[in-house]
Amino acid sequence: MTDEGSPTGGEVASGGRWSLITTISKQLGRTLVTLVLAFFLTPDEFGIVTQATLYVALTAVFVDAGFSLAIIQRAKLLREDIASAFVLTATTAIGFGLLTLVVAGPVSVLFDSPEVRDVLRVLSLSVVLKGFALVPVALLVRRLDFRRLAIAELVATVVGGAVAIASAALGADYWAIVVQTLVHDALLLVIVFAFVGRLPLRPNRDTTIEIARFGTPVMGAQLMQYGGRNADNILIASALTNADLAFYGIGYRVVLLPQQLLMQSAGRVAVPVFARLAEERQRAARYFSDATGLLVMSVGLLMVMVFVTAPEGIPFILGDEWSPAGRPMQLLAIGGVLQVMPGFVNPALLGGGRTTTSFRLAFGTTLIFLAGFSLGLIWGIEGVATGFILANAVIVPIAFHLVREELGSTYRSLSIDLGIAASGLVASGVVGRVVVTVTDSLPTLISLGLGALAALVVVPVPVLALRRNAVNRWINAGRMIARGR
Repeated sequence: MTDEGSPTGGEVASGGRWSLITTISKQLGRTLVTLVLAFFLTPDEFGIVTQATLYVALTAVFVDAGFSLAIIQRAKLLREDIASAFVLTATTAIGFGLLTLVVAGPVSVLFDSPEVRDVLRVLSLSVVLKGFALVPVALLVRRLDFRRLAIAELVATVVGGAVAIASAALGADYWAIVVQTLVHDALLLVIVFAFVGRLPLRPNRDTTIEIARFGTPVMGAQLMQYGGRNADNILIASALTNADLAFYGIGYRVVLLPQQLLMQSAGRVAVPVFARLAEERQRAARYFSDATGLLVMSVGLLMVMVFVTAPEGIPFILGDEWSPAGRPMQLLAIGGVLQVMPGFVNPALLGGGRTTTSFRLAFGTTLIFLAGFSLGLIWGIEGVATGFILANAVIVPIAFHLVREELGSTYRSLSIDLGIAASGLVASGVVGRVVVTVTDSLPTLISLGLGALAALVVVPVPVLALRRNAVNRWINAGRMIARGR
């Protein structure tokens, strides 16, 4: 594949297939590891590492600063572009790694958690490892070489998870999660460098300045997105207990984090595609509509299963001490369906070079989330989760309005498709919960299984009855990805 021109159907489909395989496999692995670690750890111990990861995720925004996107989005890539981007990210990563060592103490005071200090000092190495991997990963994404990226991420996930579980079983407590992060990041760095080979190290001054200027609004948008995605955890960490953060955080890790990473995975394919379809707006609009429908239904089915099974399933798997996590997880699942609806909006904006619009959307989204979370905090973690639902309900129409301007389509048909799909998901969730409630005298596993089965039977009924053509388009899109062409 060359840098110029539209991607072929096979290239896009193969990239989408491998990206999907990577995300599903990686998230199944991460979710399983999270549940196993939660079995070994107390809610307070789990909350300590969650606090530390909030800081590490923030540093990742500043380390990337949009430099890797400059590699993906560039029409024609030169060696000096790669060198400039790599030197920028590597230098920034080292700087923030050192900064983490300095601010670890104040951050632990902010969270009123002394244990966070030592955790952050160790995780400063993770900040550096993540930064050095950004450009090699961006090169693989640009080439739509998701097969190699899948290998790197899956190996890192499996090995990191195995080491973490072994550490927890041997009594490492919350340090098991820290070990998991370091092993994952180190392996990912080594493997992606092995795939892309040696990078050029002679940056061009003008190119460096140009990439930095390009990345500034992108970093702003990513910073706003970080605020929107993590404001709930930050507020809980600051105002409530470590246990509350753990109860909310287990729902976040099991429900929202996989869903958000699935959106990021889809975005990896979508950004270069939208960039190359910038002059073919009708084709780009069709790609946006079909991909959105497929993403919503795929994520929606998973969220329904969580909604149906969470209240009884969490204490059944992790023990009664984790019971308070069930209801927030249900609420987050509802919000997750809404959040995924505009999942391709930002890739469409970035692919079209509208970084300023992307920043404005991220800024507005962050303000809406902050308002929802702050209001909900009055009622504890369930109130915060409810605020997440309401915030997403406000954001969805705003995001679709912006992408309509970018791609020149009214999306009336897509709105109808999504409305009918949502009705199917709601009906299936209600039926599933009714079945679980009615059969609560049966063994827990059987009751949950019957509820999940009932939900799966109900969800396609209104969609197939009222919008069969849309379902056919989504199925065809799925088949194209599966066949790699």
